Amino acid sequence: MEKLISMWSVIKDNVGKDLTRVCLPVYLNKPFSSLRKCFEDFEYSQLLVEAYQFGMMVWGDSLMRKLKVATIAVVSYASM
Repeated sequence: MEKLISMWSVIKDNVGKDLTRVCLPVYLNKPFSSLRKCFEDFEYSQLLVEAYQFGMMVWGDSLMRKLKVATIAVVSYASM
């Protein structure tokens, strides 16, 4: 498991140095907060509602329903 380094300690240790030569952990460059990460999966929830509606039609369109659900699965992998 990686040792977590705070942004403050990195700044404090490198004040006055050339920052192009400082190695920073990748997670410090991620702009998302933990709250944003928790709700990323709900960003495309409308697709699940549409998939449900396609399934409830009298002549249910199973292909469109599968496409909507597959899109949700692909989007969740793309945001990782």
